[in-house]
Amino acid sequence: MVKRKSTKKGSTFGRIMKIVALIAVIGILGVAVLLMLLIDTNTWKDFDPDKLTNVKQTLYVYDKDDQSVAGIYNFENRTKISIDQVPKHVKDAFIATEDARFYQHKGFDIKRFFGALWKNIKSRSFSEGFSTISQQLIKNSHLTTEKTINRKVQEIYLALKLEQEYSKDQILEMYLNFVYFGNGAYGIEAAAQSYFGKPASELTVAEGAMLAGVVKRPGYYAPHINLEASTERRNLILSLMEKYGFIDEEQRLAAKEEKVDLKLSRPKNDQYNQYVDAVLNEAADKLGSSYEEISASGYKIYTALDSDLQSNCQEFFKDKDLFPEPASDGTLVEGAAVVMDSQDGAVIAMVGGREYVNRGLNRATSAHRQPGSTIKPIVVYGPAIDRFGYNGATLLNDAPIDINGYKPKNYGGSYKGWMSLRYAVAKSVNIPAVLTFNDIGVENGKSYAKTVGIPFDDTDNSLALALGGFKYGVTPLQLAASYQPFTNGGRYNNPYLIRRIEDSYGKVIYEHKPDSYAALSPSSAFIMGDILKSSVSWGTCKRAAVDGVPMGGKTGTVSYKNGVGINDAWITAFTTEHVVTVWNGYDRSDDKHNMPTNSTGGRYPAMMANKIMTKLYANHKPADLVKPDDVKKVALDKLSYEEMHLIQLASEYTPDEYIYYEYFTQHSIPGSKSTYWDKPLAVTDLSVTVNENNQPVISFTAPQPHIKYSILRRTQEGFEPLLITTVGGENKDVSFVDTSATEGTYEYAIQPYHPLVLVEGEYLMGPMTPYVSVTLATPEPTRRNWWPFNWG
Repeated sequence: MVKRKSTKKGSTFGRIMKIVALIAVIGILGVAVLLMLLIDTNTWKDFDPDKLTNVKQTLYVYDKDDQSVAGIYNFENRTKISIDQVPKHVKDAFIATEDARFYQHKGFDIKRFFGALWKNIKSRSFSEGFSTISQQLIKNSHLTTEKTINRKVQEIYLALKLEQEYSKDQILEMYLNFVYFGNGAYGIEAAAQSYFGKPASELTVAEGAMLAGVVKRPGYYAPHINLEASTERRNLILSLMEKYGFIDEEQRLAAKEEKVDLKLSRPKNDQYNQYVDAVLNEAADKLGSSYEEISASGYKIYTALDSDLQSNCQEFFKDKDLFPEPASDGTLVEGAAVVMDSQDGAVIAMVGGREYVNRGLNRATSAHRQPGSTIKPIVVYGPAIDRFGYNGATLLNDAPIDINGYKPKNYGGSYKGWMSLRYAVAKSVNIPAVLTFNDIGVENGKSYAKTVGIPFDDTDNSLALALGGFKYGVTPLQLAASYQPFTNGGRYNNPYLIRRIEDSYGKVIYEHKPDSYAALSPSSAFIMGDILKSSVSWGTCKRAAVDGVPMGGKTGTVSYKNGVGINDAWITAFTTEHVVTVWNGYDRSDDKHNMPTNSTGGRYPAMMANKIMTKLYANHKPADLVKPDDVKKVALDKLSYEEMHLIQLASEYTPDEYIYYEYFTQHSIPGSKSTYWDKPLAVTDLSVTVNENNQPVISFTAPQPHIKYSILRRTQEGFEPLLITTVGGENKDVSFVDTSATEGTYEYAIQPYHPLVLVEGEYLMGPMTPYVSVTLATPEPTRRNWWPFNWG
């Protein structure tokens, strides 16, 4: 009986199971038929892996010390990381919350589907979801959020395709890098930084659980919006992690008690925006991409930025005392600055304006302005020294000129006559620059300037280029780069901001390669650089000088209209380590927007350069220019130069106070030695005549203009001569009338002597002439009436 009873029960159970199975099959077939009637496969989207792998990411910019200084993103702040960088307890938190059977199903969890369906039927609601992590990834990357059967079936289909293409770890990595966490953060790395100020690799169990809870409703569960709700959901997720065996009770309780330490942040992108904007433009150029593509690329861009110096420069530009007063309508005088490593062309700081805005006009890189006299060393004197034998001692005549109708003037309208090239540069005298430019030829000057990055328009062909008369002009960046050869032995380096670029996976996709070539010979570079040091020592750049810092420089000032007002004011100052260029001016000049006439390059720009240089060399001093072996420091005779306009070597008799020094290349050292201090030459043509007034006229030719000539007279041989007068030799033909002589015979001689040379307390004498005699006629006696009375 037991067996029969048992058989009867078994048969009944078997029949029931068959009926249930049949009903299930019919149900599934019914659902399939229903789905076929409801869905429209013609509207389905194809599976596109690119939507999962090439997602928008935050670009990061780093300074010279590899410290992050900016994070740039277009709407989505996202930084992709590998699954290996995500702690296991963080991954477990998401799996426990979103898809506990993630590693068991193939993209669609049918067991969870029916479980959720049964719970929804019992609760008469649709509160229980069944989407897997794969489905959520597909929905977020490929589909809309509309709630239709067609979209849901398509989601399942694409999730299955996804699982065929990628491993579980790859899918989880893409999911964690994709989902939105609120506070502008997409992906687990950006979320960790945005909420807790740390990388995802350092998240605790509690922090990972809290972030896993945010994903469901970021607008509600984000901790900075609703900390209480976020904490409750975190605790729920910790319970789920314990339930599924990811943590034990002790870990859950410890995590539950952990205090929420929020450190809300978003990637900073405006602290150094003027430098960063230039970096993005350079990156786009190097990679052949647009700004928009670069800013959403997830690249890591490592730059030459000195962030401390950049901060200082930006603060300097807020100091109103370093700029001219605003215009009458309140418009500020604008400015720009570039600080460059003079040895390799790295731009370490840059200011594009006083009130710079993101993606605005960067005057350091984009504003082309007339360079004024700052261009003289580039287009005139540099090539003149390098290719035409000029040097600091070269004599130039500062006087009004007219070259085929071109009549340049000096600033201030005065002229000083003969001067050295060094003086002309230091004092920024215009006429000598134009004369030199005319001598070497416009094309030769342009040819050199082009090698150091100076651009020219096709119409830039006149002598006005010597004074900065360009059609469009130059940018501060271009001008700064052009001065490099004067600091480093003659080499030009193309300026750069970016050291290297890495993609989001750390692969180097661009790296700066040194781009350097010889623009000047080392000797020419040194001579030009040393001449420019005089501009700082005693010329127009004096306000830029920093104690103990060997520095060269050149100012430039561009007048507004007929010398009234100023359009542009410049300085470029340099050491052997850095080049600093500063510009002042209005973006658009007119009668109401031009700077006062005292706002020259030697004033406000020089003051700004001084501030920057002082900061650069607060803790060390740069080396001086290195003199090449073929350059010699030569002692020259100052009075030969000043009085006779001759470049001559000092003699052994030249007093120290009349010696000056200049640099020459070995083959250009002057061949003649000054005779200025030698024993005076004798007068050879002394003559004495009598004029109509019966007075002696002493005449002779003075052989040397710097010598004094004593005219001596005696009345008889052997008598002591009397000094009648002393005349200078500056007037070559001397004629002197001795009005003190009366009747009789007189003898005259000339004694030359050097007025600046004493030998044992006496002037250095030259040979005295032989005496020349002259006899004055005795006047007729005057007849007087002997009768003493006047009868009249």
